[in-house]
Amino acid sequence: MIHVYIFDRECVASNYGIGVYIAQIARSFNQTKNVTVNIIKLYSEEAEYKMTYTGLFYLHEIPRIDQNADVYEKLCWYLLKANVSFGQKNVICHFNYVDDLCLAQLIKNEYPNIQIVLTVHYQQWCFALDGNLDYFIENILKKNPEDLPVIDRNIYKSFLREKLFYDCADCVICLSEFTKNVIEKYYHVNEDKIVVLKNFVSDEYIRLSGARRILLRNKYMFGSEEKLILFVGRLNRIKGINFLIESFKKILEEIANCRLLIVGDGDFQTCLKLGDKVWSKMIFFGYLEHDELFDIYQISDIGVLPSMHEQCSYTAIEMMMFGLPFITTDTTGLNEMAVSNELKVKLHYSNRNAYVSSDSLASKIIHLLNSKNEGILFDKSRNSYLKYYAENNSIKMELLYKSLFINN
Repeated sequence: MIHVYIFDRECVASNYGIGVYIAQIARSFNQTKNVTVNIIKLYSEEAEYKMTYTGLFYLHEIPRIDQNADVYEKLCWYLLKANVSFGQKNVICHFNYVDDLCLAQLIKNEYPNIQIVLTVHYQQWCFALDGNLDYFIENILKKNPEDLPVIDRNIYKSFLREKLFYDCADCVICLSEFTKNVIEKYYHVNEDKIVVLKNFVSDEYIRLSGARRILLRNKYMFGSEEKLILFVGRLNRIKGINFLIESFKKILEEIANCRLLIVGDGDFQTCLKLGDKVWSKMIFFGYLEHDELFDIYQISDIGVLPSMHEQCSYTAIEMMMFGLPFITTDTTGLNEMAVSNELKVKLHYSNRNAYVSSDSLASKIIHLLNSKNEGILFDKSRNSYLKYYAENNSIKMELLYKSLFINN
């Protein structure tokens, strides 16, 4: 029996990519008799420590307290030791946030046989530099840390903290080849402990007839002839929504009968300001639950993911699952997810900041909207999902967990 403890946090990321990742792992082991899953949720809104069984896994919720992070995690460790049997055989602690380094070190120091797994969902230099690896290497890693300006020195400190966690872990899971190469080459982590295991999504696609698709469009008050461009993600600069809105204005000059569907929470005010004069063509759905989101995938014509950086986008995977052709930037992990080079738009860099040419993005979108190869585009997208991101990746996760104990 393998006992897996997956560490989560009550935060925005838990409602999006990281939360989906953890839920997928827990769900995939529901029918597996030789793996038990516990989720440890830090910074919970509960008033006191609470453990419940959800039907899929045991959920341990540890309330937030007003202490610095390291002190909080030490208190969490004392609380967990009193309630969890870490001393049993074949225990895995699977972390998803680099900020939990202190807790991982405490566990490893007291129980050396526990296998520490870290999935790299993000790296701080990517957030700070819009994924500009060249700047990170030339202006931070190759410089004397003492000579760096404060903003770059803080990036370097986050790099050192990430490296400490990579070194502490018995296994580092990367969601893209890009991140694996960065960790090997610049963090100098032994390649034997690194594995690439991409995100996966259970196949829930149902192919609709043309008539049923029109009915579904009518349900949401869209015409059968309208061209629907879909964006799904948080409304912030990192996701590139500002560049998409600027491009959309140019698209309307050539294709008037189209709408931009925007699904996600975030900075609505900036988006509305950028969309001045074309508001009637922009639909803001806010955050959608599973069923409604999947309806929107079904009725859309194309998707656009103009992000500054991504590890392995769930939105891209879901678009592939529905056979939706999508345009993306050529950045970090997204570069590996594009179905073809023709559907990539170049990300440009200016020091710490990245940008997309609105003319180039508009041109790509117009070309895709005017394509007469809908069937071919559907097949390419759908087949990419089936080949790389379908449920069989959950089997790979189980095999990975088991492999950690072969030599122990």
